[in-house]
Amino acid sequence: MNKLRTKIRTKLLLLIIITGLASALLFQGMWNCRWEIWDVLSDAGLFDDILPNVDDNFWNNLFNKATDYDLPTSETDSKAIDALAPFFDETADEYTSIYLYSLTEGEYLVGRYAQVMDSENFRVPFDITYRWTDGANEERFEMPVKFKNGYATVLVYFYHQTYFITPYFFVCLICCLTLFLGSILFFVRRKMKEVDRLEQHILTMASGDLITPVIPGSKDELGILARELDNLRITLHETITDEQESHQANQDLITAMSHDLRTPLTVLRGYLEILRLGKNADMQTEYLNRCIQKTEDIQEMSDRMFEYALVYEKNIQPELRRLTSALLLEHLMENADFLHLTGFQASPQIPDEPLSDFEGDPALIKRIFNNLFSNILKYGDKKAPVVITFCQKTDSHNVPQLIITLENAVKSDLAGIESNRIGLKSAEKMMQLMHGQLNYTQSNNFFTSTLTFKGLTD
Repeated sequence: MNKLRTKIRTKLLLLIIITGLASALLFQGMWNCRWEIWDVLSDAGLFDDILPNVDDNFWNNLFNKATDYDLPTSETDSKAIDALAPFFDETADEYTSIYLYSLTEGEYLVGRYAQVMDSENFRVPFDITYRWTDGANEERFEMPVKFKNGYATVLVYFYHQTYFITPYFFVCLICCLTLFLGSILFFVRRKMKEVDRLEQHILTMASGDLITPVIPGSKDELGILARELDNLRITLHETITDEQESHQANQDLITAMSHDLRTPLTVLRGYLEILRLGKNADMQTEYLNRCIQKTEDIQEMSDRMFEYALVYEKNIQPELRRLTSALLLEHLMENADFLHLTGFQASPQIPDEPLSDFEGDPALIKRIFNNLFSNILKYGDKKAPVVITFCQKTDSHNVPQLIITLENAVKSDLAGIESNRIGLKSAEKMMQLMHGQLNYTQSNNFFTSTLTFKGLTD
């Protein structure tokens, strides 16, 4: 896709070059065909009553009249020049200029320019097209002519076709400019329509409609923008949908857990009322065991609510402060002792050398250890010992790392239990809040979790 993408400025540059060449070729073609068009229109009689025409007998009349007049000896021969005035009147109309030159020396003798040149309405467009067309609106003839007292070189200029050439030149120019500017304006208009379409899509998204797709147009910057905008729409739609589903899941969980908490609380209250009133003395031990079981149920459900909220809550600010490694040792020994009481084999391996302090939140640390050792109690196999190690290492930046590793065997009949691992996710989130890490793996029916606390160097 990227290889086929063309930038807008490249497209515009190519368009200017191509349309410029096409316009130049169009002008050249139309201009080269001007006389063919003149002949066609003249044969059709369109110019008969509109444009002046050269007299068909002009040359015969010129040759015949010339023999009746004497040539001046020079351009200062005013008497002979004045005598030639009727010659110019009889041969040249207002669109014809005639100049006489000495046949041998080529010296200018006398002449008369076309009277139409005195009109600004004629002269201004004539001068413009004369420079641009290299004198195409002027017909020039040169030939020797016999006068009464000798020969002279006669230059004749006809301007009759100026009324055709000048408008035709501007018609050619307008056609070429229309092709050139029209193509560019069409290109710009298409791009502006794409921009307007993108604007409408953005306004549609801003109004909350994330369903309507953004249709990509061309393969340039606007096309890329359209595709990226559509990707943004899809991402926003998925994010908002996930947020709504997550929010709904939270509400459902809170509703379900609230109901589940009320049930054991009601039963617990009933048993406690019976014990308070002293009824069924022979059943009091059983009632106490049931009360303990209900408190365990309530604790388990409250723990799961806390873990779920911690995983999906976004704005949690832990109360971090400097702590000694003795706090970690205290939690390890306390939970290891409890494992012994419940029938597990556990003996923590504690280093003899002093350990670094670290930064953490005591409440979160307690929750982390409760989660991990609770998993051991629920899913651990008492037949295999629980391996607990505590050591200190340094990373590549020579920063001390406090590392605690827990390894236990997993019961073989627990397939599918704790599939979402919400407790582990909660502990992992709490470690991240304290700039630490929790890594866990399960292989060959053994589960290993590793806590890494970032030590302080000062």
